Amino acid sequence: MHWKTLTIVLLITFIFGNLFAPLDAYAGNPPDQSHSSLSSTGSAPADGVSQITVTVTLEDSSGNPLSGDSVSFNTRSSGSNISPATTNLDSSGNATFSISSTNTSSDAINVVDNATNTTLNGLGNVTFTSPSSTPTPTGLVSYCSDATPGVPVITAATPLGNNQISLTWTDTNDPVSYYLLSYGNSSGNYIYGAPNIGSQGVTTYTVSNLAKNTTYYFAIKAENGCMSGSYSNEISTTTGGGSLSQTSSSTTIQTAVSTPTPEPTNSPTTIPQTPTHVKKIKKVSNNTIMHNINTFFTSQKFIGIAILALLIIGIGTSLLIKVRKQKKKK
Repeated sequence: MHWKTLTIVLLITFIFGNLFAPLDAYAGNPPDQSHSSLSSTGSAPADGVSQITVTVTLEDSSGNPLSGDSVSFNTRSSGSNISPATTNLDSSGNATFSISSTNTSSDAINVVDNATNTTLNGLGNVTFTSPSSTPTPTGLVSYCSDATPGVPVITAATPLGNNQISLTWTDTNDPVSYYLLSYGNSSGNYIYGAPNIGSQGVTTYTVSNLAKNTTYYFAIKAENGCMSGSYSNEISTTTGGGSLSQTSSSTTIQTAVSTPTPEPTNSPTTIPQTPTHVKKIKKVSNNTIMHNINTFFTSQKFIGIAILALLIIGIGTSLLIKVRKQKKKK
């Protein structure tokens, strides 16, 4: 192969290799403040008992969700209590925790990505209001006066393919505002949940985005305003397996870490997805390609390539002129 042809082939290979190969590996990328977000279920009394459920979503500078990273939460208020203080992001970059406080204020939430040692200061705020001045009757631990709802019974947990499980339960007696779902990968230890999976009369719900060939343990309870009912029986099944329609024996269930909002919506909320413990490299999206193009054409690599291209063009032009002159002499 002629040396000029070889040079051009190598140049094209170098340009396309840098253009379409991802410049960054999404696994281990630091979170970006402008692409990340925080949402909460509203305000709560600053009584040290009432909690606010908070969900954070962390993405890198290209808008790619981070997954599997260990994250921690803290506030500037010394009277705040966060549970859990440290957890892992799920496959969509989400993590959920609960916070209570004894200070009447609007607390700024700081999120720390322990995997990259990156801190997002003031990613969002939660508000704690002055608690009711009405004296609390002896023996009560909250200011809620709503009636306690009944206890549902889960009758079936049916796997749907590799990453979904359909739950069926019995409807409870009045009063019920909505149902809350808690689940995890071991009995009585619920690290995931959905604060609203339907109002009274709804008796089925499909949990999506679960891990393949993984066993999950489920429990639900009814909520009435600010008053929580007791957890149902616990039921378990494995994704990708057969249908399980038999409930486990009724046991005392460990309280889930998340607490629902006192004013729930009527429509089910997004289910937190199962965390991925192995970091994966995502497929290259159109946005990633455009990001790589912009990065490439503003980098030192591009300047070097441009200079090399000009040199090649100059050499080729010079050789062409010499060939033509030799032909004219002949």
